[in-house]
Amino acid sequence: MVCEATIILKVDKLIKAEIERKLLRNKNVTSLYRIDNGYDFMLMTTHKGMFELEEFVERIDKEFKPKTRDVYFIIEKRK
Repeated sequence: MVCEATIILKVDKLIKAEIERKLLRNKNVTSLYRIDNGYDFMLMTTHKGMFELEEFVERIDKEFKPKTRDVYFIIEKRK
């Protein structure tokens, strides 16, 4: 089962460019956007399963130490 999620991040300004480079190279990130309203990035991700998605989010927390992180699981595509 494929799991997809949208993740939004607010990160430290000093490492924002480094985080962007790493996310652009990550095989699980299908789209990356710079956003506003209190956040820096929105990323669309695809994973082989829920366990892989959870590991991905844990790696983000450990490596990037985001100030804020929200994860939205894609339940069903409508279009």
